[in-house]
Amino acid sequence: MALGIPSVYYHQSDIRLPFMLRQAAQYSPDFPRCKEYEYQRIDDIVRDIEESGTSLFD
Repeated sequence: MALGIPSVYYHQSDIRLPFMLRQAAQYSPDFPRCKEYEYQRIDDIVRDIEESGTSLFD
């Protein structure tokens, strides 16, 4: 985030991200695009990346 690079964070549903990462895009339009996704299994992440490709960062 400090470099202004769009980021995607995957976390298990029972894990909370650190405060600054939770919905970071809401803080300022100057923040980079930041998305978070919950997953159940690693396969969910792989499938999401395969299906979304670079649009994951849009």
